[in-house]
Formats: sequence, structure tokens, C-alpha cells
Amino acid sequence: MKKIMILLVFLSVFSASVFCEENHTPKPYDKNEFSQPLKDLRRFEIITFGSLPFVTLDATLFYSSYKWISSGFDSRYSLNPFSSNQYNKDEITGIIIISIGISIGIALTDYFINLIKRRKITKTTIDNFDDLTIIELPQKNKEEPEEKETE
Repeated sequence: MKKIMILLVFLSVFSASVFCEENHTPKPYDKNEFSQPLKDLRRFEIITFGSLPFVTLDATLFYSSYKWISSGFDSRYSLNPFSSNQYNKDEITGIIIISIGISIGIALTDYFINLIKRRKITKTTIDNFDDLTIIELPQKNKEEPEEKETE
């Protein structure tokens, strides 16, 4: 009997929670919810951290190639960017610092390109007055036409 009571309480609580379920779906962001500097900062962050692995791989390949060519094509310095025993601590630190610098440079370039595009769009929107109708304002001291006297 005790098990049946527990089962009934459980089913009643579970069924009540099903019928009382509310929609907790968040509303989508509005266009003006975030300011433009915050949007630019987020884009800068995404581009910097998104390009970092690719830039690090490229920097490692270039450094390996430089080491291999400068050693006279010695087989000890053959192109293997994934071998960690080929580089010492200073070389790894240099590759990472250069990669971070290049990634930040890519993000800054993207920021300035978008800033120029945005200003160009704003300028053309403001300067485009071809389709506007000009309405003249009435003048305050407008002289009325002289009345002719009839004799």
C-alpha cells in the first residue's frame, strides 16, 4: 500500500509539472541590444582567437623551413612542425609570441576595414539628397504687391 501511495504521489507531481510547463525559450537579440563598440570588440576577439591556431601552424612551418634552409638542408632540421623535440623553449616562446602578434594584426586589419566601410555607408547615406523634395519656407518680410488705384 505504501508503494502505491508513493507511486501515486510521484505520478501526480510529474503530471502536474508537465501541464504547468512554461516556455523558457529565450527571445532572440534585438539589433540595438548591443552597442557597436561591443559588437566590434566581440568580432575582434573571435577573429583573433579563431586565426591563432592557423597562424601558429604557419609560423611553425616558416620557422622550420628557415631552420632547415639555414642549416644547409641538414636532415636533423627537416620540416616537421609537429615534433616538439626539434625546438627549445625560447623558440617555442618566440613562435607563440609571433603568432599572437600576427593574429592581433589580422583582427585589427579587419576592424579598420569594417570601420572604413561603415563610415563610407554613413557618408553616402547622408550625402544622397538626389531623391529629396525641397520645400521652401515662407519669408517673414514678404512685400505684398502694390494695389493699383482706380480713378
